[in-house]
Amino acid sequence: MLSQLETAMDAIIKVFHKYSGKEGDKYTLSRSTLKDLLNEEFKNFLKEQQYSKNVDNFMTELQCDNQVNFKEFMGLVTAITITWKGFLDDHWKKQWMGQPTVNSKMLSQLETAMDTTIKVFSKYSGKEGDKYTLTKAELKDLLKKELKSFLENQDKSVDKFMTELTCDEQVDFKEFMRLVTAIAIECNVFPTLRCGTSMDCVII
Repeated sequence: MLSQLETAMDAIIKVFHKYSGKEGDKYTLSRSTLKDLLNEEFKNFLKEQQYSKNVDNFMTELQCDNQVNFKEFMGLVTAITITWKGFLDDHWKKQWMGQPTVNSKMLSQLETAMDTTIKVFSKYSGKEGDKYTLTKAELKDLLKKELKSFLENQDKSVDKFMTELTCDEQVDFKEFMRLVTAIAIECNVFPTLRCGTSMDCVII
């Protein structure tokens, strides 16, 4: 059974492949298909000006012969998720006694996955010290509970996985998202790491 974080990563992969291949290569997004995806899957987040700016910058900076692969797509998802987390943190500091979240009933599949990723980080951060970062002990606890299926499929213990990570004593959300991105990309290339997912192997 997938954890919250594994379910979120799986959802991101599925959203990409829902739109990929509608024009040309089935493992990439054309620019027009990417715009369709952004309009449908980011419609609530994009109501904030900073998200529109991020998307515009991404669209103008894309290379790859007008084709966007999964790695580039994850870069966009990561950038918007980090920006949204920053907005929530600022909003919390100014107005709330607890971490605010958007109305989950209004979110698209992709937005739900992004919101879940933020919630998972916030669930484990701050148990020791700064509530906006993870200590190595908090990160280990998160990995043990939220990446259990992934690590089992890789035949790795949490301790072994931790030794492969290069991180400071404190892991902020941006660093955490780099980890999530790397794992999602690996799961996209090797679907068997995703708890028996039957999707065809994707080469990016």
